[in-house]
Amino acid sequence: MPKRLRLREYQKSAALELSPQERDFLLAAIPDLRAEPVRGAREAYTLTPGATVGAIEGSGLVVEIAPKVSIERLIFMLSYGLGLARWQSPVDLQSASTVNDAMATVLIWHVNRAIRAGVLHGYRVEEDALWGIRGRVRFEEQLRKHYSLPMPVESRFDVFSEDILENQLILAALESVGRRSGLAKSVTDGLNRVRRSFARCASIEPHRTAVPAVRYDRLNQHYRGAVEWARLILQNSSFEISCGDHRGRGLLFDMNKVFETFVRTAVRHELGLSDSEFPDGSSCPAVFLDREHGVRLDPDCAFQPS
Repeated sequence: MPKRLRLREYQKSAALELSPQERDFLLAAIPDLRAEPVRGAREAYTLTPGATVGAIEGSGLVVEIAPKVSIERLIFMLSYGLGLARWQSPVDLQSASTVNDAMATVLIWHVNRAIRAGVLHGYRVEEDALWGIRGRVRFEEQLRKHYSLPMPVESRFDVFSEDILENQLILAALESVGRRSGLAKSVTDGLNRVRRSFARCASIEPHRTAVPAVRYDRLNQHYRGAVEWARLILQNSSFEISCGDHRGRGLLFDMNKVFETFVRTAVRHELGLSDSEFPDGSSCPAVFLDREHGVRLDPDCAFQPS
């Protein structure tokens, strides 16, 4: 059985017995965690988390870091930042005792809503060598691979399928949260039920810094809640945390960024501004504090009237 540790944001823990390997794994997995050795004790530490909340597991440990606010408020701020809630949480989270349970419960709720009329199908582009002509012939590849041979034909064609990006992202998020230990049985059962709906979809594991974005239109707009919540999970998941020979997984949120996104979205909504008129820091034009443009300022947000 793994050793389970329960911590709280910015709150110093009691003395905890940790081996050097466990300590190093935690410090590598949680950048703002502070570990202080207990005076007079061997391999005992007090742990003080920073603004990172969520859960990680690995090196024989399962560590849960609860936010200072309630889990319901954390989920609301995340939902509001995605544009999926307006001043109230869309899901009842009274029975969710951990961040993992809450994230999985909200994902199940959004996915069940999205697939009420069936799993979304769409066209995706495939390339293959076929014993017949289908779609467009890839002439350059045909000449390079099959020079002077009429068959097979290098083709590019569209396939109408449920194995599309929207469903792949949802499946990846379902599998990611389903791998967490300690989930409530009702949550695990719900994940298994909804995952069966995507049995014909490919399983992907995008890097959390390169989760593909989805463009919405009238055909897939009803999928937006499920896809954006799935992308949020994938963007904050570490599929493999490495420290020496130890490996682990985590679902962690920086509360500073969560609150910043929440405030920016709330201000944008209340002032009736678009994303381009009130962008976040990464979309702001370059701003400098000196005339020589040597000292750059990275604002959290900016107002750019059109």
